Amino acid sequence: MQFSLEDKLLPLQDSRRAKFSARLAPTIPSDRFLGIRTPDLKGIAKSLEPEQKEAFLTSLPHVYVEEDIIHIQLLNDYKNIDQARNALLAFLPFIQSWYQTDGLTFPHLSTDELFELAQSFLERPESYARRLGILWIMKRAPKLDPITAKVWLEKALAAAGNEREIQLAKAWLLCEFMIWQPELGMKALSFKELDPMLIRMAIGKCIDSRRIDEPAKQTLRQLRRTLS
Repeated sequence: MQFSLEDKLLPLQDSRRAKFSARLAPTIPSDRFLGIRTPDLKGIAKSLEPEQKEAFLTSLPHVYVEEDIIHIQLLNDYKNIDQARNALLAFLPFIQSWYQTDGLTFPHLSTDELFELAQSFLERPESYARRLGILWIMKRAPKLDPITAKVWLEKALAAAGNEREIQLAKAWLLCEFMIWQPELGMKALSFKELDPMLIRMAIGKCIDSRRIDEPAKQTLRQLRRTLS
């Protein structure tokens, strides 16, 4: 039986916010957006009883994007890697946009567990599975020791696909490395086999970042001028 949160969501809808959100995620039909604020969605997720959570997670596909966001928040509660993997694989066919992936971080999994999951997702055929793998590495790897960080940076950059969602995730990853490990980040950006368009995207993100100092930005601008 389909378990819906429609009765909790509809009273909170905001048509103006819905239109704005729909423009951010054009790959999702606009009529799936209700325009509900994230704190309200988190409140609904926390209010669900265990049996309601289980019913909701198995009631796929959801009608509204906001239900997808609640679904992601519930996935983030998993502390067991096998349960997390199985629940995400059930949800994966219904992901249509970065809007439905970028909040999924599995904060309760250890770094080793998250990287194990990332490795398997980097090898999957679905674009958003590979994006998730890159983003999970981005969340943890830049703060590790340089040797381990370099291994996972290279794995993420080697992920297949020229899709925009993949390229943007890689650019974001490189920017995070420029913030946390600038020497490693600069070496990666100077790698001749890296797609020049990806390098430009990453440099643009770095220049826009307030966490990267001006001397580093100047070096990046010089690098950008050398690109063909």
